[in-house]
Amino acid sequence: MLVQGHNNQYGFEKLILLLLLSGTVVLLISPVSAYSVDAGGKPVVTIVARGSQSYYFGEEVDLSGINSASDSTYLFITGPNIPEGGVTLTPPKQKPVNGDPSTFTTVITKPDKTWEYSFYTANLMMDAGTYTIYAVSKPTSRDQFDDTTTYGTVSLILKRPFITAEISPASVTRGQPFSITGIAEGIPPEVQIWIIGKNYAFTTKTPVNPDASFTFTATEAMSGNLPAGQYYLIAQHPMVNNQFDIAVSGDYVRNMKLNNGTILFRIIGPGNLQGSDAKDALVAAFSDPTAHDDTHTADTYTVIPFRVTDAGPVSGASANTGVTIAAQGDQSYYLGEKVVLSGHNYDSDTTYLFITGPGTFMNGPGIPCGGGKLTSPLQEVVSGNPDSFTVVKTKADKSWEYAFYTSNVTVDAGTYTIFAVSQPKAKDQLGPAAANVGIILKKPFITAEISSATISKGVPLTVSGVAEGIPSNVQIWILGKNYYSKSIVSVNSDASYKYVVLQEVTSHFASGQYFVIVQHPMENTTFDIDVSGDYVRSLQLNNGTDLFRISGPGSLQGNDAAEALVAAFSDPNNGDDTYTEIPFQVTDAGSPTPQATATTTAPVQRTTQHAPLHYAQLGAIVVAAGIVIRKRR
Repeated sequence: MLVQGHNNQYGFEKLILLLLLSGTVVLLISPVSAYSVDAGGKPVVTIVARGSQSYYFGEEVDLSGINSASDSTYLFITGPNIPEGGVTLTPPKQKPVNGDPSTFTTVITKPDKTWEYSFYTANLMMDAGTYTIYAVSKPTSRDQFDDTTTYGTVSLILKRPFITAEISPASVTRGQPFSITGIAEGIPPEVQIWIIGKNYAFTTKTPVNPDASFTFTATEAMSGNLPAGQYYLIAQHPMVNNQFDIAVSGDYVRNMKLNNGTILFRIIGPGNLQGSDAKDALVAAFSDPTAHDDTHTADTYTVIPFRVTDAGPVSGASANTGVTIAAQGDQSYYLGEKVVLSGHNYDSDTTYLFITGPGTFMNGPGIPCGGGKLTSPLQEVVSGNPDSFTVVKTKADKSWEYAFYTSNVTVDAGTYTIFAVSQPKAKDQLGPAAANVGIILKKPFITAEISSATISKGVPLTVSGVAEGIPSNVQIWILGKNYYSKSIVSVNSDASYKYVVLQEVTSHFASGQYFVIVQHPMENTTFDIDVSGDYVRSLQLNNGTDLFRISGPGSLQGNDAAEALVAAFSDPNNGDDTYTEIPFQVTDAGSPTPQATATTTAPVQRTTQHAPLHYAQLGAIVVAAGIVIRKRR
């Protein structure tokens, strides 16, 4: 989001002013001279992030902007599980200290008043989520911001890379080609494919395309060498360091992060692990907590069982045997969405469902090794105990269907496998009738941007963004001196939302610092933090616990109210709502207007369009002077 001015890096167009006098005079005005001051003629600091503002850990984020206020630009970042007040960008550990430049990420401002910085997101001890990066003209910590602070902000989303895969056809006929396709988000150079069966182990690396897709095709010759039976496809993502931590060396599978290659198990030759034993050992290697930290460098994976059959049907065998399962849609869902599962069961009148995925009892709280009940994934399924499974009745036509509601399911975002079996058997007891489907569960998130980081009184302010997971509504807070508003805004079917603070409202704003905070209700679609009377309350604590006063005598205002609200969202005891925060400045326009001291609620608008402030102002100046503006395309 460009919060003030424009980014010189992206070839911001020069303005050609044609004076319609005798003859034609063309004046070229540099971007900095035209946009290095705000509406009131004051120096500005701007910041923009190249691209979509949504990045996978491991990607480089190019930051740039204008700083007409000083020779150095000071950067810091705020977001999930970061100390209040933020930290430096690299490494994200040092908390900014007011007046101490060494505690900020410092960038020299160029002679033309522009600046640039490459933010490398690999190996950062940070969670996935929405972050705000501040660019300030002086080494000023966030708690010392006031009406004289010159700064800009940009919001960005950091996401954990993941991988999906599927095999086609689902049942492979020996001697016939088959293909493995998938998506490796984060776009590593390549992924590693494992195919494991009885007396068979195969690994290869396959490149990832620019759109994150990958494809591996097994030829007729390769397929002809696969003995009939049960196999496992494992697709391995190297994550942000682009290195395969688990790999084959000689006859052994090794952990390349431990002592330059510690042997884990033998996969080829005498005494080697085969089939499900080799698969389980490989999955355990990927899940080993000693290989994981918060830098998102530990490899991730997805596993898909499949069967290889001999060519041609066996005489007298029915084609309608076994169990099938499919997931409606693209197999990628936000937590809170409904996943419709369906299939056929030709072997029994009841279909038993369970789920496997990240985490096991051995590695701490998570889904049990043998699988968990769909409606309560931490409850272990027990072979022979139907009540421990999610049970679906098979219909008369041998089909079955089940709606898996992912709201309030105690699992993390990640890749999961759902199994459908004809008998109540856990994963370690599966027979040839087992079927499964891989799905990805993603954590909803929210982005926001405002029409301008500095507005004049009486000028509308537009807040817009995307609420992934598509809740019905988001809640927008605006906080300033002697002012707060809170409005519920509908989310469109494409996950977008828009809200306009009308000029009739902003004309009563006091000059100074304000904050926009947009609240996402997450999977439960309930706003866990809300206002009741004069107080902000946590609705998750004792049916409504007062957190702080937001209106009336002794209420928190402006920056104090914003920090208290952010602290409430960050406290896990207050629910799971997520948020994004954007500060902005309000300046006087023309003659002073009376300050509003009463608490008001801004009306909800969804269709009003508002051009960025600097364009509208420049247009008014040009028209008054009889000058034509042309913006170079």
